[in-house]
Amino acid sequence: MWACVLEINAWRRRRGDKPVAGYQDLCRLLSESNPVNVGGHRTSQRVRHDHWVAKLIEHLESYLGTIQGGYSGDERTPEGVGVVSFGPDVPLPGVLTLTTLGLSRHHLSLPDGGHVHQELLMHVTGEDEAYIPSALWAIASRMIERGWALPHGQVITSGPVVPGATVTGLLAINPMFLPSGFAVCEGIEEDTAAVVVWLAPLTAEEIAFAKEHGGEALVEIFTEHETNLSDLRRDGAT
Repeated sequence: MWACVLEINAWRRRRGDKPVAGYQDLCRLLSESNPVNVGGHRTSQRVRHDHWVAKLIEHLESYLGTIQGGYSGDERTPEGVGVVSFGPDVPLPGVLTLTTLGLSRHHLSLPDGGHVHQELLMHVTGEDEAYIPSALWAIASRMIERGWALPHGQVITSGPVVPGATVTGLLAINPMFLPSGFAVCEGIEEDTAAVVVWLAPLTAEEIAFAKEHGGEALVEIFTEHETNLSDLRRDGAT
């Protein structure tokens, strides 16, 4: 859907119209217009029917503010999975937030036999924004291919997340810098919710600590030290 919004905005800019800036603008545009052809697609019709992603956008924007940018990827990107960005200064000064948009369409399995729908989130500084979509897509691709969700506390060893980074892995935890209601988007379909998973970056030492003592013990250290988890070039906290 976000790719459709980008396409709509390109078309509106050519006409000299104000771009669509968020979910409310999109709903208003669609309610005022008939389906139109943009790039050979009946864009309004496609977007109208995508209640799932529209609900996600509404939920994300209610906590993070208006979407500021979007990435639709290329032929290697998981089909139907975009990445959107919020900020600056969301949820903390100097921080941008990026999330997947559409991963939660997939019904994924947990190790305990349960199932869940998930979206992925990262907090970074502005200099690293351009590198994050590919990292999120790489993880989303593996999840979709294997049919596996990320359980709370899962450590992902990724190698350097961005050039020059000291962090070489990620920890799947609740988004602790946001209100508790943010973590679950209810009602995207009947009896279906999407869970937002924060991928907190880890140094090699922190990865080893989390594997030995568990993710929760590491989160306690982060909290005690007030670790800047948006800094991908920071020193380790352990």
